[in-house]
Amino acid sequence: MRVNVLAVTLLLGVACASRTAFAAIDIGTTFGTYLDDFNARRPADALISSYWQPPVSIVTPEEVLSLSRRQLVRWIGDIQEQIDADGWLRSELVESAVCPLSETSALYSVRFKRFFDDGREMTRTAVYTLLKTDTWRIVTLALADRDTTISCQ
Repeated sequence: MRVNVLAVTLLLGVACASRTAFAAIDIGTTFGTYLDDFNARRPADALISSYWQPPVSIVTPEEVLSLSRRQLVRWIGDIQEQIDADGWLRSELVESAVCPLSETSALYSVRFKRFFDDGREMTRTAVYTLLKTDTWRIVTLALADRDTTISCQ
């Protein structure tokens, strides 16, 4: 009987690890597509339709916001305008980690770089809370100061 319990425990552990691995791959793929779309300068409304689940919470070093869809469109649009005005060329993912909370929710921490036309680079870190609906969608964004690192691990 002990062997059977051990075997079942091991199988459940492998199944759980497999679900976690599949979620991590799925989240990584979704976020990679989001970054591609952001770099392609898709309009804020299109980004939100594909990747966000309003209302959302945004936490920055300066403020904590709870945004409706309309407010989120304006917030992302303002970011797009500001980084374009600063000479932004593209953003690249440097590293990421998935921390599953359940089968339908996870934290996703990222470190990314923004590259500018004058050769400057800016590194930022953020932690997203994601909810699985039809796909993984962003429900919370916590963005760190430029010199601060945050992670779900």
